[in-house]
Amino acid sequence: MKRNRLSPNELDDRLSFVSSQGTKLSPPPDGWLRTVRDGLGISQREAAGAAGVTQQAFDQFESGELRASITLERLQKAAAALGCEVVYFLQPTKSGGGSFAALAERRTRRQGIRSEEHTSELQSLAYLVCRLLLE
Repeated sequence: MKRNRLSPNELDDRLSFVSSQGTKLSPPPDGWLRTVRDGLGISQREAAGAAGVTQQAFDQFESGELRASITLERLQKAAAALGCEVVYFLQPTKSGGGSFAALAERRTRRQGIRSEEHTSELQSLAYLVCRLLLE
């Protein structure tokens, strides 16, 4: 079955909400899990119970997030325990041109090929920056 792929411009359109907010999506100093948990007034023990893990395991989730070593599965489990979901995407860096279209154009120039011939590779990228959203 053939997948519908997004063009670089369509990927840019999908991420336009981020740039329109004018904010950088970087995690808070204590990480999203702890910040959200504290903000909701949930103890680590309560969150652990909701996640079906020990308090020590939930503490490891939070410290793993800070070290960028938590698995996506564990992050999703912790987020669900807080009534949240994990949302992630890849966002082009400013040094990369700031948009998927710019990345595609740069690659096209570098490889000397037409953009249409390689867009399927770029289009298969998922946008993956981890962000928790409160429901």
